[in-house]
Amino acid sequence: MIDLDVSVNIFLLAALLGLSVCIGFLLKKGKIAKKNGQLMKLEDEKLEAHAEILQLQKEIGALESMIKDPSSPVIAMKTGIKEEDTALTGKKPPDNSPNGKNKQNRTA
Repeated sequence: MIDLDVSVNIFLLAALLGLSVCIGFLLKKGKIAKKNGQLMKLEDEKLEAHAEILQLQKEIGALESMIKDPSSPVIAMKTGIKEEDTALTGKKPPDNSPNGKNKQNRTA
């Protein structure tokens, strides 16, 4: 039979264990610092985007206040469509009454 005689120095083993713990700690600390840097960069981009949105909203509000009548809280989507149609074509819009007569010509 083969007899293997292995001697282990307990102090060397403790030193290797401590060194590996320190190396692992430093590697993990570097990864965390890198992630924090990326997070700060994304937060800065987000803040810039929000500041730009707020600036545009402020400009839109200023333009709307110049255009809009202060007594009317509703912004009109379409205004004067029938008037524009008659002005462009020179014809009156069709009468949708059931008997087909124009309501403006009635006397009764």
